[in-house]
Amino acid sequence: RRPPSLADVKKVVAIVAAEVSTGCSTDIFHAVRRRCPDWAVTPSRVRKALVTLQHKKRGGKKSSSSSGSSSSDLTRVYPHDVVELRPHAARARHAPWQWRGQVLRVAGYDDGETSDDEDQELPPGHCSVFWLGHGLEQWPHALTKESSMRVVDRPWVLGDRVAKADDARSLGTIVGVTCRLRASGIPGPTPLSPEVHVQGVRAVGGFRAEDWVANEATRWVGKVEEAVFRVEVELCGRTDQRMSRGKVRHKPPICVFQVSSEGLQGLEPAGGEDVTPQELSPHFPGQRVKAPARLWRQAEWIRGSLGRRSPRRGTSICGVVSSVECCLLAVRWLAGVVKDSHPPDEWVSPEALRPLTVPNSSEGWAIGDHIQREERCPRPQRLALPEALPDSPFASCVIVESHTVVDVRWADGKVEEGMPSTKLCPRPHISAHDFLPLDFVARSSEGFAEPAAPQAGIQANLHEGEDTNNQNQENLYEEAHSNATSEIGAITFASAGEDEDNTSEIIPTEGFVTPQMETPLGVVTTVNLQARTAEVQWSGTPGETEEVSVFELTDHPQVDVRLGDAVLIPIAQDAQWAGRVCGLRADASALIELLDGSARWHDVRNLIVIDDGEGAESMDDGMGSEGEGASTRSDGGASETSEGHEAGGQSEEDEDEEDDEDDDRSVPSRTRSARELPEL
Repeated sequence: RRPPSLADVKKVVAIVAAEVSTGCSTDIFHAVRRRCPDWAVTPSRVRKALVTLQHKKRGGKKSSSSSGSSSSDLTRVYPHDVVELRPHAARARHAPWQWRGQVLRVAGYDDGETSDDEDQELPPGHCSVFWLGHGLEQWPHALTKESSMRVVDRPWVLGDRVAKADDARSLGTIVGVTCRLRASGIPGPTPLSPEVHVQGVRAVGGFRAEDWVANEATRWVGKVEEAVFRVEVELCGRTDQRMSRGKVRHKPPICVFQVSSEGLQGLEPAGGEDVTPQELSPHFPGQRVKAPARLWRQAEWIRGSLGRRSPRRGTSICGVVSSVECCLLAVRWLAGVVKDSHPPDEWVSPEALRPLTVPNSSEGWAIGDHIQREERCPRPQRLALPEALPDSPFASCVIVESHTVVDVRWADGKVEEGMPSTKLCPRPHISAHDFLPLDFVARSSEGFAEPAAPQAGIQANLHEGEDTNNQNQENLYEEAHSNATSEIGAITFASAGEDEDNTSEIIPTEGFVTPQMETPLGVVTTVNLQARTAEVQWSGTPGETEEVSVFELTDHPQVDVRLGDAVLIPIAQDAQWAGRVCGLRADASALIELLDGSARWHDVRNLIVIDDGEGAESMDDGMGSEGEGASTRSDGGASETSEGHEAGGQSEEDEDEEDDEDDDRSVPSRTRSARELPEL
């Protein structure tokens, strides 16, 4: 007799076990001996083979059931999603460096945004992910399988158009966002902080790139582009570790560097902690940095000095950033509301600016961003620092988790509140006739075959090249105070019964009336997506709606106000002359989050939407020589880009001559090839 292999024993035991009804191991052993008399097999070996087969059978049932459930729970991954590895992928080779991440790109999905690495095509079923490791080390642009990730959160901002994740044909608008963050201390990892509203935190230095800001002295609005920071560094010797305070009698030396948002050459991170690409400040409190002795000697020392340290050639001296303060900001000014005013200087002090924010929105925040406690918000809403960090206003943390809940207004006009963000999916590409409630529309057959002469100061002057931006704003300002015979006045504000909060007071309009418009203004109240019809409430007929086919409607040519827009309020008599749109109503009014944090309702026809210049090139390419495609959005640089599109037409030489003559006008340049930092 010969001893059989384990595989042969398992095969025969499996066949015999199916034939033997009793299932007893002894009966199976005798049946195996009768089937294979030349085998030298023992009862214990048959028993082991039988146990192995039983375990394998149970594992197969379990895996099949779990795979069925996981396939039903599988959530599609989209750009900006906050993700983590699934349990089966947590044992992968790169798992220690992939703790929490945010999706940058998804193969085969186009969200309409451009990125620096979009030329690199992703393999099917893969994503480009920014990962944070367990030690808060960064792994940007990591290629990760979509099936190996689980969606933890999906950030949204006001005005996003969405569909239900389980119903791709649905369509709605985000009308409310509640976002909470959790952070880890630096250096990590540390126990996570409790959840905190986004109002309780701020970016390191107080500002982020592309933040909306307003200059109260000149009443101009713009966007932050660059900054200069005062970075204090605590010297900690030649190693990358902070000196133990128990072993020194005196406090360590501290010096100050002036660092731009592009960084200071030679001052580099000493450890794995670094800023994310979207952060404005290149350093943050708690970061370990290194620099050659030459750079340390050039710094401004506010306590102690470098001493006689003379490291060997090629080695660096290390320190720890103790505080970061913004001392100058470069702002791209877009529009001003005061007549005959020039834009402020490009570089301004942060004290001269007020932020234009949307309440409790996840706008601009991302996993890996460094944040600080917002001291201006009420104490219960402030960020509770992890226990490992000192209780200091300069202490910083890293965002590692977010939890977003949204309110959605669907096409039928119903508002669904408190929806988990992962139950929705984006709808970036929609038809030109996919209208939603509270969209401002006009009949497509009225005044569009041949563009009607726009109302003075509302359309035409926004794009005439021979007028400066201040002249455009002057006409807008005057128009908001004129037309005393307008039939649309403060009475429009009196309608109630909308889903939005009606307790807010609409601003007084004594002495001011709403400008007349040649094209009637309609507000969509409900949409039937199957029948492709919409209920529209036209101006002058409060409470009455008309059912119209969506193919007979178009976006209103003069009113283009949407949630999240930054707007100017020319009729404002107080300091609340600018803000962000955070609510809309069917009576053509918008709730504006003002500079001081309060909110007021304004008629949308009294607002000027500020264009941030994104997509201006494509818009200008589609404009004809007779002013086709005029926009209601006010852009501080619009007059520069549209000079070649005037009705009369001009040659390139004439345009160049006009550019030379208008060098001293008040419209700021949109782009600058090189920006010189001011002397501090």
